[in-house]
Amino acid sequence: MAAIADVKACVNVGEPRKMVGLCGRAIRTGKLPDKYLIMAYSHRAYAYVTREQYRHALRDYGAVLRIDSRDADAYAGRAQVNNRMDNWRAAVEDYATAIQIRPDFTAAYYNRGLVYAQHKQYEKAVADFSKTLALAPKEVDALYNRAYAHYLLGRFDRAVRDFSGVLKRQPENINALKLRGESQFLSGKWQSAAADIRKTIERDGGDYVRFLLLYVSEKRTAGAAQKAEENLRRRNESVDLQTWYGLVTAFYLGQIREKALRNAIPERLSAAEQSESIPLIDYYIAEQRLNEGRLEEAERLFQKAENSAAKGTFEKIAAGQALKRLEARKQR
Repeated sequence: MAAIADVKACVNVGEPRKMVGLCGRAIRTGKLPDKYLIMAYSHRAYAYVTREQYRHALRDYGAVLRIDSRDADAYAGRAQVNNRMDNWRAAVEDYATAIQIRPDFTAAYYNRGLVYAQHKQYEKAVADFSKTLALAPKEVDALYNRAYAHYLLGRFDRAVRDFSGVLKRQPENINALKLRGESQFLSGKWQSAAADIRKTIERDGGDYVRFLLLYVSEKRTAGAAQKAEENLRRRNESVDLQTWYGLVTAFYLGQIREKALRNAIPERLSAAEQSESIPLIDYYIAEQRLNEGRLEEAERLFQKAENSAAKGTFEKIAAGQALKRLEARKQR
């Protein structure tokens, strides 16, 4: 039968444009048995997703579900499309239905976890990544994403444990090493933090946040600004930027005053770089205010840093944790 031959060719061809043509021609005959009709719609839907023709893909997944309302793969496929179309709640519902039909659907748990994480529902993301790992213990991406969710929730000990698991399987995963170092820094494990941060700097040259964390975690109190500048010069940063990174380090270690730090933001930095610089300054000045017992001013600056820092950055996470500590302190 020619229509079935077209479906088989569609499944095997691998090129989205040809898949749309072959599966479409088979569907239009109106002569396909349900088994092959589902294959044709499913593979054409996949081709449409690849071509970012999401409305067409939704239509085809809907056609599959009209034929078989318990096709878990179609629900998962439609969930992916809904998420790409910013209809994430519908995506979550479709993944839930797919899981209800097939309780061991590992990919549905994992992808729903990604959707939850994308929309800052980190507790639910952790639960889905944990279920993924229960079903597929070697799924390292689920372990990494669970670690990152713990990091964003401020559960640094759990983050360290999971990032360590990732690094056992992927020793060259520099993002896991960097985030494990930051997690150890934020939980006060200075020696372990310094070891991880130093390794990442050796691998990729580092950045200003990691140089700063390294110097602080090693409790260097002399020559920090000069050392930071020397290290950054080797990376061919602009002189202005080198100097500012060094000044931030020196400020944190009590070597220069706040006014000098604020006045030192280089004029030649791009608008984006200046925007990134300010939350970090606010965070460290807030730390100074906290040490001086000026709690209201510290709280205001921590809040400002958290609100203005980019998602997932050290300063955003650290400021958020500082605000939690201040709130707990108020309630005592």
